[in-house]
Amino acid sequence: MKNNKYDKSKYCFHYSGESIAYNYAVVNGVLKEAMNTTDEDYNFKEFKYFIEVYFNLSMDYADLEKLVDDFLENERKNSVMRFAKEVKKLYVLNDPEFIKNFVFIFGHRALSLKKANDMIEMMFKKINEFHCSK
Repeated sequence: MKNNKYDKSKYCFHYSGESIAYNYAVVNGVLKEAMNTTDEDYNFKEFKYFIEVYFNLSMDYADLEKLVDDFLENERKNSVMRFAKEVKKLYVLNDPEFIKNFVFIFGHRALSLKKANDMIEMMFKKINEFHCSK
């Protein structure tokens, strides 16, 4: 990425009748490029960690709220602050398709656009509650 800024048009994925393998390769390449940016505001490393470690395949979507609480209570303060910043950025970007694809690539789990949107809204709310209670 030349300017290390989020270009929404580059990260919107529209699936046509092309093969799943091709779509996976395109999505994976774009997300990996986003993850490798040097701009800390756009690499979502803590969010990726949460998806891979806390919201892994052994966990159910119904457990998500408790998993966010566990993360906020148990991770280092710096990690929680970065996670909060990344969730806020995702919330403001308001791009559930990006979140859906991010979770698919790094969490190997399919979410509907509604669930992806609900997920970020709930995380944003939880983080605000957490910071207000401290």
